[in-house]
Amino acid sequence: MQPTEFPQYLHDLAKHHAALDPMHLMYDNVLKSGYLHFGFWPTEQAREVGLLARFAQAQERFADEFLAYLPPGRHQVLDVGAGMGRLAHEMTVRGHTVTAITPSSVQAEHIAKRYPAVTVKQGRLQDIGPSLAAGGYDVLVFSESFRYMPLKQVLPLFERLLSPQGRIIIGDWFAQDSAPPSRGHDHLEAAFRAQAQAQGWTVLSERDITQNILPTLTMAQEILCGLYLPLAGLVLSKFAQKRPRLFRLCLPWMTRALERKLLPQLIGRFEPAVFASHYRYLFLVLGRAAAR
Repeated sequence: MQPTEFPQYLHDLAKHHAALDPMHLMYDNVLKSGYLHFGFWPTEQAREVGLLARFAQAQERFADEFLAYLPPGRHQVLDVGAGMGRLAHEMTVRGHTVTAITPSSVQAEHIAKRYPAVTVKQGRLQDIGPSLAAGGYDVLVFSESFRYMPLKQVLPLFERLLSPQGRIIIGDWFAQDSAPPSRGHDHLEAAFRAQAQAQGWTVLSERDITQNILPTLTMAQEILCGLYLPLAGLVLSKFAQKRPRLFRLCLPWMTRALERKLLPQLIGRFEPAVFASHYRYLFLVLGRAAAR
């Protein structure tokens, strides 16, 4: 089921609720084979690594490729937007001293408990950056967190936080001029480069890995269209079947919420072909222009 088909699906539920078999509807939307049986897998396929395991392996490779940009030696590292802390942990394993920043109290608690070698600070860089040690870090790391950074507030902090030969390592996507107006947290690549240069930073190294991340978008689309939407359809078809009047009463609100809020996030940027046309996923290393 495609995201754009979901509003019509809801309207069909309102008309045909009495004849529904919600579970069979879900199976049909997930399996798309016309069958409802278990299937038969050759034993060699039954032993193959599953989709989620392959995705986990891709994430491991991403970390290895990204961390290869750390300068030789052992460094004081500030991991900004550290998520659940795995990347910060991997840097401590490599001998670095790592401080992780996250605005989430849940993430901060998780990191502190799971990875005690990592120092955790809860908050946003633009808020807690001025209180951090001046020149106290050799490397600032942004792994898919840079697009959330307000450039006018954050770029000036780099000069304060980094040691004289300090580096900034970014792994994130940047919108191109052809990209549609952003509904999320995207930086235009050209604007970012201009602002960074104006603040005295230059790109020392860059690598375009857009083609390397597209399979993840393909997988996400397959899971969304092949599983999540059919499961949502199952719940809503049960609702339509058991409470048809209430379903019809809620239908206009659900349709508005879908079309105004949910669908714009599900279609467009995260479709692989659209992403490849209008965005670039980059590994960037920045340093002071004068220290190049």
